[in-house]
Amino acid sequence: MAKLTVADLQQMKRDGKKIAAAITYEFQMAQIMDRAGMDLLTVGDSVGRNMCGQATHHEITVDQMILACLAVTRGVKRAVVSCDMPFGPVQRSPEAA
Repeated sequence: MAKLTVADLQQMKRDGKKIAAAITYEFQMAQIMDRAGMDLLTVGDSVGRNMCGQATHHEITVDQMILACLAVTRGVKRAVVSCDMPFGPVQRSPEAA
């Protein structure tokens, strides 16, 4: 199967086709979901709570998000991968980002 693009997802929406999407944080689950036919995989900033044991999703750093996004991206051949930006650097100030 060919790698999907954002344009492909937009066309699917225009055509009224269902888009299968899920959240994942790591390589092996990304592989399983991709093989199952998921169209869109999202790496949420909730990876901080769910995989790193942080108290809130606001504690995740850009470096930690990059690591999770790289793992998921390496696990897919077809699905589009979307990665959240962590709350802190985006919300505090342009300098903090």
